[in-house]
Amino acid sequence: IPGEGSKVEGVFFEMMTMVLRAELWKLPFTPLQRTLAETLVRYYNFYLLDQQFLGTTIQFFLDNRGVNSPSRALSNRAAYLFLRFMKSIKGAGSPFAQSLAVSFKAIIEPYCSHAPSWAASHSEIIMVAEAVGFTLSLAEVESSVRGLCVTECIGPLTQSMEALSAAGIQGQGIEGDVRVDRIGMCFEVIAHFCKGLGKSVPEMWSLFERPCFLAFSAINTCPMQLEARARTFLHCLIDTAGNIVFQAVQQSLAALISCGEIRVVISSMELLQQTVARFKGDSAELLVALLGRILPVLQQVAPMSSIPQSSVDSSFSEEVREVREVWRHLCVTTVALFTHACPQVLQNPALSAGVQPLLEAMMSILTTNSSINLLRPIVQVASMLVSGWTPECAIGADYLQQRVGPCLLSCALLPQLDTQDALTHLTLVTISSTLVGMLKKTGDSFLFFVQNFLQSKGISSTLAESFAASIKVASGKDLMPALRAIREQAVPQISSP
Repeated sequence: IPGEGSKVEGVFFEMMTMVLRAELWKLPFTPLQRTLAETLVRYYNFYLLDQQFLGTTIQFFLDNRGVNSPSRALSNRAAYLFLRFMKSIKGAGSPFAQSLAVSFKAIIEPYCSHAPSWAASHSEIIMVAEAVGFTLSLAEVESSVRGLCVTECIGPLTQSMEALSAAGIQGQGIEGDVRVDRIGMCFEVIAHFCKGLGKSVPEMWSLFERPCFLAFSAINTCPMQLEARARTFLHCLIDTAGNIVFQAVQQSLAALISCGEIRVVISSMELLQQTVARFKGDSAELLVALLGRILPVLQQVAPMSSIPQSSVDSSFSEEVREVREVWRHLCVTTVALFTHACPQVLQNPALSAGVQPLLEAMMSILTTNSSINLLRPIVQVASMLVSGWTPECAIGADYLQQRVGPCLLSCALLPQLDTQDALTHLTLVTISSTLVGMLKKTGDSFLFFVQNFLQSKGISSTLAESFAASIKVASGKDLMPALRAIREQAVPQISSP
C-alpha cells in the first residue's frame, strides 16, 4: 500500500476512483465516514491527477458528514483533516475558492447570530478558517475574487463583534461573560484566517483595519480574558502579515493614544512595545509615522513630568505620577521603535526631519528631577544615533555635537543619580562609550566642544581638558573614572541643564 503522499497510480488509482464513484460518504455510519476522510487525505495526490471528485470531496469535509457532524469526535477530526487536505493539494483547490468562502460563511452564520452552539464547534471553526485563508492566498486565485471572498468571510465576524461591543461587555452575570467569550472567539477565528492567508496578498490587509481597531479597543477597555485573545489576534496579524498590516496597527493605536485618557495611553504604549518587539520587517516610514503620533502626547506630558516632587501638592500628586508613567512608557516605546528605524532614519532626509522634533522633545525633558528610569531611554536613543551615524547621513555631525553631545553630558552630570545603583551605572557606561564613539565619528572638534560645555557647568578648565583627553584614549568602560571625577566637582554646582 502506498505511503502517505505517495504517487497514486495503477491499481491504487483505480481503487480510489472506485471508492469515490461508489459515494461511500453517503452512508450514515460515523466510523466509515472517519475512515474515508483519513483515506482521502492520505492519498491526496490522487486529486492532483484527477480533479473530477475534488468539489464533492471538499463538500464532504464541510457538511454534516464532516465539520458539521453531530459527532464531536468526527467533527473535530474532519476539521483537522480538511486543513491538512487543502494545504496538501495547494493550487488544485484554487478553482473552489468562492464555493469555500460561501461554505465558510454558512458555517459561521449561526455563531455570528449568537446561537448557543458557538462554543461547541469553535475548535473546528478555527481550523476551517485557516484552511479557507490558505486557499484564498493561492496565486491562482484572481485578485478580485480573493477580495470578495475575504470580505464575505470576515465581514460577519466583524459585524458580530461590533454588535456585541455595542450591547456592552460589562454586563452583569453570565450575560456579560457570554458576550465577552463570543467576541474573543471572533478574534480567534479571524486570527486563524489571517494565519492561513499569510503574507502573499498585500492588497487584502486593508480589510483587517476594523477588526484591528476593535482588538486595540478591547485591550484597553475589556476584561482580562478578552484582552488576552485580542493580543493574540494582533500578534497573529504581525507575525503573519508583517509590514503589510502594520499600517492598520499604527492607525488604530494612534486613535487610542490621542484619546487623552491616561490609562488607555499607558496600556496602548505597553501593547505597542510588544507589537514592535514581534515586528520583523523593513517599515521605517510607518515606524516614524508612529513616532510622530507619539510626539504630541510627549509634548503634552513633558512639563508635568518635570515638576519637582517636593513641590507636588497632595491633591494632584497622583496625576503627576500617572503622567510620569506615561512619559516612561513613551520613552521606552520610542527606543523600541527607534531600534528598528534608526538606520533608515539616519539615511533618509524626510525621515530625519520627521523624527528630530521627537528627539528634541526627549532631550528637553532633562531636569534635575528626572529619574534614571526616564533618563535611560534618552541615553539609549542618543547612543543608537551615534553608533549608526556616518558622514553620508541626513543628520549632520553638527547635530550630534550641538544637541546629542549636551544631552549625554547633561545626563552624566545630573546630581540625583545614584552611582551605586546598577541601572545608573549601566547608563553611565553607555554614556561613556557613546562619547568615545562620537569622537571617532565627528573628529577632534568634539573634544573642544566637550571642554567648553564642562566649563560652562562649573568644571575647572584643567579637569575639563583632562576629561576630553580621556575620551581620546579610553574605551567606554575606561572613561568611567574620569566621569566620576567631573561628577564629584560638578554635582554641588549643577543647576538645571
